[in-house]
Amino acid sequence: MEAPHRDDPSLSEEERLAPLLGKKLLEDHKDVASEHGHWKKVKEKRGITVHLRHEEGNPIKAGKARGLIPGSPKLLLRILQSLDYYPQIDPLYTGGRVVDKFADGKHEIIYAAYSSGFNLVVSPRDFLYLEAKWLVVVCSQWPLSTELGRRDFEGDTRVIACISIERDDVPHVKGHVRGHIFESGWVIAPCQPTAAEIKAAGLADVESDSWCDCLFLAQVDIKGWIPTWLVNRLSGELGDALHRLRKFIKEKGHTVVFEDDGHHS
Repeated sequence: MEAPHRDDPSLSEEERLAPLLGKKLLEDHKDVASEHGHWKKVKEKRGITVHLRHEEGNPIKAGKARGLIPGSPKLLLRILQSLDYYPQIDPLYTGGRVVDKFADGKHEIIYAAYSSGFNLVVSPRDFLYLEAKWLVVVCSQWPLSTELGRRDFEGDTRVIACISIERDDVPHVKGHVRGHIFESGWVIAPCQPTAAEIKAAGLADVESDSWCDCLFLAQVDIKGWIPTWLVNRLSGELGDALHRLRKFIKEKGHTVVFEDDGHHS
C-alpha cells in the first residue's frame, strides 16, 4: 500500500535535526585526515578506509567508511534509497516499509528489521527512522591528495541522512529489540579517479563512465544486552557495506530500474 503523504507535517525535534545531520555528513566527507576531528583510522582494504571516532558523552563510537564506487550518483541513490534493493546489499535485512512520505519528496519515515545473524541467542533488531535526502547542486571543490594522485570532486553530490524517531502508530514489535540511530547516512560525490586509484580499489576490470567517492557513516546503538565494546568493534566493519555495494553494481547494476522513467540503468 502506498505510504501516506504529509502536506504540512508538524516536525518533531528529531525531524528538525535531520537537515543538520546532512550538513555534518558533508563535513565528515571532507574530513579525510585521520588525526583531524578525532577520527582514528582502523582499517583499509581495496581502497576502502574505515575510521572511528569517540564523541564525548556517548559511549557508542561513530564510524565511517569511504571508497570508490562505480556508477552515477543517480544509480547509487536509487539503490540506497529503495527498499527493493536492501536485501541484495545487506544480507541481514529481513523486511521493512515506508511508513510516511512528506510532500516535499525529500523526507520519508521508514521501518526496517534486521536479523542479528544469531537469532537463536541474539534477538533480531528493528529501527524506525526519518530519512532525508538532498542534492548539492554546487559544492566546493574538495581536493583529495593521495599517493595515487589528486582527485577533485564535482557538483551534483547526493546526501542521505537518517535519525531514529518514535511514533505511537509504529510500536515496538514483539521478538525484536528496537535499536537507536544517533546518526547514519551516505554522501555520494561524483569524481574522476585516477587509473591508479581504480586499480588499487580492485576495480580495474570494471567498465564505468561514472564514478563516485562514497562515504557511509553510522553511529547506532543496537540496544539489548550486547556490550558497548562489541558494538564499537562491529563499527570497524562498516567497510563491508561499500564492498557489498560494489559487488551488487558489478553483478546487477544494469538491472536497476528508475521509477521516473521505468528504464534500466
